[in-house]
Amino acid sequence: MFFIVVVRLTEQFLDSEGDVRPILAPLATQLNQEFSEEHLVNNECGHWVVRRLLAIDAERLDKSGQTSFAEMVMESVPLSTVVSWAGSNRGSFVLCSLLQSKVGGVHSKVTKALAPVVHKLKQGTMTKGQEVLCKEFEDVNR
Repeated sequence: MFFIVVVRLTEQFLDSEGDVRPILAPLATQLNQEFSEEHLVNNECGHWVVRRLLAIDAERLDKSGQTSFAEMVMESVPLSTVVSWAGSNRGSFVLCSLLQSKVGGVHSKVTKALAPVVHKLKQGTMTKGQEVLCKEFEDVNR
């Protein structure tokens, strides 16, 4: 049931031409919690929702010119918390979505903050998400 609600919300978000901050602010606030196993980016559905909203930012912005979800995340969540998401498989995939963001400033902030983290990840055993994150990081920094 939750998944269906989220898909509908995502569709509304994409089609929205008005101010989407009231819809997205609570989600961005949820992301600003201490990173743990119960965190939204570690949740099977939650990380998918965050990634989907980040992926449709560019398309939605082309239509409306409104504030992006990526910007809201970067405003709401301290960079140290965002970077801590690299400690999990699903969190790493969310970071990949932020690295791919075409929204001004988001990509560069995340790239700069991730540099030391990616170096540490490469020194240990990585999850699939962490492997993808390291590859994505290398690709965007060529």
